[in-house]
Amino acid sequence: MNSFRVRSNSNSSLAYNRLTNIQQNLNTNLERLSSGKRINTAKDDVAGTSISTRMNNQIRGMKQANHNAQQTNNLLQTAESGLRDISDILTRMRELSVQASTDTLIDIDRASLDLEYQSLLNEISRTAKSTNYNDLKILDSESVKYDNFFTVISSEAENSGVEGADLNRAKAGVYRFESKTPGELTLIHTLSGEKQTVTVPTNAEQGTRINFNELGVKVEFNNQYDGSITIGQDMVDQAQETLNHAQTVRDTAVTDLNNAENVLKGADTNLSSAQDTLSQAENDLVQAQSVLDQTNTNLAEKEAIVADAELELAQTKQTEQELVQQVETANSERNNALDARNTAQSTLNQALNDKSVSNDRLVQLQTELLSTEVTLAEAENHYTAVKKAYDDNYEINQTRISDAQIALETAVTLATDFQPTVVAAQDAVNIAQDDCDTAFDFLTKAQADYDATKVVHEGAHVVLDAAQAAHEGARVVHDRTQDDLNDAEGNALDAAKAFFNKHQIPVGGSEITETIAFTGPSDFDEHTQTFSRIENVSAFT
Repeated sequence: MNSFRVRSNSNSSLAYNRLTNIQQNLNTNLERLSSGKRINTAKDDVAGTSISTRMNNQIRGMKQANHNAQQTNNLLQTAESGLRDISDILTRMRELSVQASTDTLIDIDRASLDLEYQSLLNEISRTAKSTNYNDLKILDSESVKYDNFFTVISSEAENSGVEGADLNRAKAGVYRFESKTPGELTLIHTLSGEKQTVTVPTNAEQGTRINFNELGVKVEFNNQYDGSITIGQDMVDQAQETLNHAQTVRDTAVTDLNNAENVLKGADTNLSSAQDTLSQAENDLVQAQSVLDQTNTNLAEKEAIVADAELELAQTKQTEQELVQQVETANSERNNALDARNTAQSTLNQALNDKSVSNDRLVQLQTELLSTEVTLAEAENHYTAVKKAYDDNYEINQTRISDAQIALETAVTLATDFQPTVVAAQDAVNIAQDDCDTAFDFLTKAQADYDATKVVHEGAHVVLDAAQAAHEGARVVHDRTQDDLNDAEGNALDAAKAFFNKHQIPVGGSEITETIAFTGPSDFDEHTQTFSRIENVSAFT
């Protein structure tokens, strides 16, 4: 008996591998079409990924730089708003100064104007302190580490500037500078000095220099009547004791109120200059933002050239891959149909082989049955003969026993005279009894042989019936396999014809228009060349 084997289908394996590769290409094209990017992972383009990453970093950095420039512009606009408020206050102060310079007013009137003037002066300081952006003071800096515009008007006619010092962190110095005359103050304060106090009288007439070199503190006063008001560090408005080493400060009263107007004009000039500087800075920031936007746009376009997908090309490849996938699917179905046909043919051959074996076994069983029937007939004849012989011997032995009994009875009568005859008769009776027992044993054995032969005969009939049933089952399997083979061949041909007629794909220079009907394995083999012509479709791949 041949064993059933499953053979490998190399064509189906190759078709499956090609379909796998095509599916991977379809997934890649679909990912590019859905994302719009040619590079979605590093494996798509290693060098392009690096270039695209650097460009993206530059684009994001420029966007943040643009955002920073916008925030800086907001800071400058906040500072400009504060300067406009201060400019409005200075305008009002100029009006008060001009009004106070007329001779029609008396000292009480000028004192009233001075109250408003001082109030406006304090408002300038308050405006400078309250002008901030993100908790960063813009006009009133607490430390020289801030690189911003920081000035505070300390008095009506004082021009104060701080150089190279952080007055809020210095140990020495509580200052109050009040002067109604124009002037300029320069403070150079070191951190090594101890707490000191300088008292400056109002209405200083001339420049007076106070040196504290021994204590490490240096203060210089230099009155200039044509100076200007500059926003500077706000000093502590508190008077303390005078220094032991201080020189006498000589005061000079100045009563010309026109000087105050000149100081205010200078302050306006400085404010205008500061506003012009802020405006120029804002224009520079706007220009910088424009340059950043243009550069960002150019980088985005270059990055798109590197990373974005060409949709037309991707769609074309997608269509091409789909067509190739359909062709490969048809080839795979054709290979599967051939494999199904080969499997069905192998099953049919196996069924035929089983049928032949069943026929051989049936013939063998029939021969054994005939032999069993012959043996049974012989056993019956032998049993009949043995029984007849037993019956004959039994009757003879019964006759002998009767004769022996008569002889025995005669012998008893003549016991004394015929003792030898009695012994011989007894021996004859014993021999006859032994022959009777032997015949009975032989008859019993013959009966047992007959029963065993009958059982064998019945078993042979059972085996014969089973063999006939197996033969009928093999015939049913053969018919069913033949039907499955015919269905598989018809389905494979219909699928191939439907695909090629649908796509109008030329096969060997002609179209498949004929209808081929398979009625058995021989018809399928005759049309194998038709399937071989289908392989020309692989040129599309």
